[in-house]
This record gives sequence, C-alpha cells and structure tokens, in this order.
Amino acid sequence: MGTNQRGQIQMTEAEIEDFLERSRTATIATLGASGRRTSSPCGTP
Repeated sequence: MGTNQRGQIQMTEAEIEDFLERSRTATIATLGASGRRTSSPCGTP
C-alpha cells in the first residue's frame, strides 16, 4: 500500500466556502428484506 498523503492535501478558506455553498446530491441505496435494491437522491437543490 502507498504512503498516506492526506495530511498534505488541504483546501484553502476560499475553496472550503465554495464547496459548502454549492448544492450537492448524494444517492442513498439500501437493500430490502427480499434483497431488492432501492435508491433515492438526497441533498440540497
């Protein structure tokens, strides 16, 4: 496995503000008791 470089990657204050102000949609997926998959969008418009 490679070297963890997470600590070297940081967003600027402007990048953080821009990221938080943009609308985002995630897809939430679950499995029912029968094994059937269901997915729904979840997020801000």
